[in-house]
Amino acid sequence: MSTDAATDAATDAATALAPMVEVWFRILTEHLPDPQDRCRACSGTTSTAWPCSLRSLAELARREHADGREAPATRGRRSLHGARGTSCAVTPKERQFLQMAAEGRDDDEIAAALDVPERTVRTTIHRIARKLGEPDRAGLLVLALRTGVVV
Repeated sequence: MSTDAATDAATDAATALAPMVEVWFRILTEHLPDPQDRCRACSGTTSTAWPCSLRSLAELARREHADGREAPATRGRRSLHGARGTSCAVTPKERQFLQMAAEGRDDDEIAAALDVPERTVRTTIHRIARKLGEPDRAGLLVLALRTGVVV
């Protein structure tokens, strides 16, 4: 690819991404979460030092990008593909665990909502991460969000 073609391709990509960058920047600046609201999605606890509110940001992004299309069906199994080429089918129940974790709920809240022991929550999320070769909960949640298994 010539230098001019590469420059044109980069310019086209930047032009295409600009509206999304503006939307995310506006969401982040206008809806900056309370600094005391600690992110629990990555660790399952309230002790992380990263101020964020994934639940709020995800909802704002959903509303911002809503274009009238229906979300994909959530019944049945969906495959999650890990970084090392591994994949596994995620059951609807497992997807519930992942969705609640991605929304920022800690293990106690997930356990109460699904009427299961807290240990079951930790074990289920850990097992899915291990099957996919993800080293930790944060990596699993990022993967699930990127692939659309959870929103």
